[in-house]
Amino acid sequence: MLRNAYQTRIVFLGIAIFVAFLLLTWRLYIVQLERHAELYEKAQRKYTSSREIFGVRGRIFDGTRSSKPNLLAASKVTYDVLATPVHMFSRRNEVFKKLIRITGVPKDLLAKRFAKTEKTSKPKEIVVKNKVDPLIVKRLQGMRLPGLRYIQSSVRKYPKDSLACHILGFNNNKGQGASGIERVYDHYMQPKKGYVKFEHTIQRHAVSQLDKRNALNGKNIHLTILEPIQAIVEDEMDRLMNDVKPKACYAIMANPRTGAIMALSQRPNFNPNDRSTMISENYKPRFLQDIFDPGSTMKAISIGGALHYNQNLTLGTRFYCEKGIWYYAGRPLHDAGHAYEWLRVWEIIQKSSNIGTIKACLTAKRWMWQNFMRFGFGKRTGINLGAESPGILWPENFWSKLSYGRLPIGQGISVTPLQMVQAYCAIANKGRMMQLHVVDKISEADSGKVFKYFEPKIKKESVIGEGAADDMVRALKSVTKKGGTAVQAAIPGYEVAGKTGTAQKVINKKDPRNTTGKAYYSKTIHVSSFIGFVPADNPEFVLYIVVDDPPYKYRYGGKCAAPYFKRIAEQTLNFLNIAPTEEIKK
Repeated sequence: MLRNAYQTRIVFLGIAIFVAFLLLTWRLYIVQLERHAELYEKAQRKYTSSREIFGVRGRIFDGTRSSKPNLLAASKVTYDVLATPVHMFSRRNEVFKKLIRITGVPKDLLAKRFAKTEKTSKPKEIVVKNKVDPLIVKRLQGMRLPGLRYIQSSVRKYPKDSLACHILGFNNNKGQGASGIERVYDHYMQPKKGYVKFEHTIQRHAVSQLDKRNALNGKNIHLTILEPIQAIVEDEMDRLMNDVKPKACYAIMANPRTGAIMALSQRPNFNPNDRSTMISENYKPRFLQDIFDPGSTMKAISIGGALHYNQNLTLGTRFYCEKGIWYYAGRPLHDAGHAYEWLRVWEIIQKSSNIGTIKACLTAKRWMWQNFMRFGFGKRTGINLGAESPGILWPENFWSKLSYGRLPIGQGISVTPLQMVQAYCAIANKGRMMQLHVVDKISEADSGKVFKYFEPKIKKESVIGEGAADDMVRALKSVTKKGGTAVQAAIPGYEVAGKTGTAQKVINKKDPRNTTGKAYYSKTIHVSSFIGFVPADNPEFVLYIVVDDPPYKYRYGGKCAAPYFKRIAEQTLNFLNIAPTEEIKK
């Protein structure tokens, strides 16, 4: 009886062991096969970690053709220091004091941040300081302070401060381009993140590296501007602002043969290293967005077109200038302060006669609108520096009879400074218009290999014929000689071709100076300018200087802008080592 009971127990025990073995086998099957991926992933999350590796944003250089071009913008690697006070345990006060001493964060500010973490039961991470120098971070890491975390970041630096600030632009607080080159070419300059994946112990000590992808630095942008010439222009713009005291001014220099921008400056300006200077009035790109009636600088465009379309018109053709007042379309047209009688076409340009210009252009009246369009007015230049205004040129079916007596002298048409530079580049380049551009090439950050090169591009093969362009150059040379309106732009040893402009400024309804409730042309507020190129017959550059709202006594472009054209042009010719084309009279 006892023996049977014992045997029964053995059988039941065997069955239990067998069942347990089956269950264990089934469990192992589930764990090792069916849930393998799930559990392996959980284990990986517990014993493996990955860390992001950051590249550096691309740099911006000037157009110096050498192995070491001038650096205009670069990013410096920094770190954001974060803290979780609850993980500091008994060393909290020690860490607090060391953070204040080493990072320089004000005690009251850090205490306020630490205090916020005491109001929550969950661990809360706070910012100690952003953009911390790597040497300071290395010092903190060497102390093995608990509860701290370091995230790589970067800070954008502009070594030349405000130099070319409106071209370069600036970045926002996320390291993304917000204006200028920084914004337009942001996708090229942005680095690509990498990572390193490693296995660690429960104490988070690294054991082995599992995988790694290197970060890629952003590409470098090489501009067409030359730092020494840019510095010359900037200095003279400062001088103009100090001497004349206008509301604003700008200067644009371009190579007429390639369309490359050699320098571009405007005032007021800002320092991208100093956020306190970055108010909209300072960083707005006026050369892209400001539009104004150009005044007499348009006469070279208008008469140049008339010479092109009307083969019977020549520089020697004479027009009677009505002794200073002429009625056209029922409205008086004046030659400011002059009573000219008979003037030849080149003299009309030299003296800047409004009446003579209109009469000459009316000989090619049917092609007037087409001429403005071919010179690029009413359309964006496509320079690719940000949002650009197309200016205002109404279609010809909107014109009145009076329009034909106003547009040729730069009234009733609104332009941007870049449009005028583009047009004069075409005249200086024998009628061929090149695409304006400010980027020369894009290169790889590490190898320096050219990723993309911006070849000079012909925009229009022939805006006007070569003969008409040459005639206009001859007429424009007379402007800077005795009897012309811009003798102050003359440069000893060089022939200078150019044109002055003095335009009444439109006072908009929203302008605080407007008491009429409607827009009107002011008789006391002007936009004064001078645009020219030198050496006249083989120009190295076209330079346009615009002065917005100068004091009334400086309203004439020959007095306000021409002297600064001369100063900039002289220094630039000297820098470029351009030999004189004429004997200098002693």
